[in-house]
Amino acid sequence: MRVRVIAFTTLVSALAACGGSSANAPPAGAVAPAPNHFRFGPSVTSYEGVSHRVVERSVDGRMQRDGFVLLYHLTAEIRDADSTLMASFIIDTVLDATAQNILPKEIGSATGIRFNASLSSTGVLGPLAGGDATSILSGQLARQIEGFLPRLSQDGLRPNSTWMDTTETTRDDAGAEIAVRAVTQYRSEDWRPDEAGRQVLTVYWDRTYELHGSGDQFGQPFTIEGTGTVRGVSLLSGDGVLLGSMREDEFTGQMLLVEFDEIRQIRQTQADTIRVRQ
Repeated sequence: MRVRVIAFTTLVSALAACGGSSANAPPAGAVAPAPNHFRFGPSVTSYEGVSHRVVERSVDGRMQRDGFVLLYHLTAEIRDADSTLMASFIIDTVLDATAQNILPKEIGSATGIRFNASLSSTGVLGPLAGGDATSILSGQLARQIEGFLPRLSQDGLRPNSTWMDTTETTRDDAGAEIAVRAVTQYRSEDWRPDEAGRQVLTVYWDRTYELHGSGDQFGQPFTIEGTGTVRGVSLLSGDGVLLGSMREDEFTGQMLLVEFDEIRQIRQTQADTIRVRQ
């Protein structure tokens, strides 16, 4: 079953309409000049994030379905640090976190959790430090932040351009070590002014990925492998700030329970949206 999401074009329009007050808008009635290219720069911006995930797995010949909903507010602080940028992501509050394995006390204790990482001006985020290693919810929030920013071309993002990015990463996901190889195709449009006169650049992207890994689930060792596709869009302002983004992710794979030599088919769909808070 697909995650129920608003139509992709409707979400793009919604993101454009909620540009927010974090980026510096020009004086009323004025239109900011379009820059030659975009790079991330120092800023302090508050966002609202929403994530919906549905996981279906075959168990004893039947399909079991689990859902996950996450609604949170965070503040992103990006500052200069020598020859690079440093980013801090502070969880302001978690408004909702619905999943069987998340304890109610984790929701309240998530307020104030901080993640820190280096950040290049082209959106390459270094390994996250901080968070709460004992909290499943903290791990879920870290995964949201890891996909927070688009990775731009090495010479900075220019309008009406295309580029490709290939990444290979390894992460710990609920006790499993997962290796992911992803190839992403990006396409940018031209600069356009929003209602506040600020220049905005829209970037569309399509990703294919494959993953494999192993771990232990309730004392049962397992392996997992599969492939997925992601469709996304990001809105960027001329003064170096992410205004919003959304993505739709579909994954199909299989899990092998080693001790029982049992294969379980898995299908996961996920929709994530983040936008500047009004």
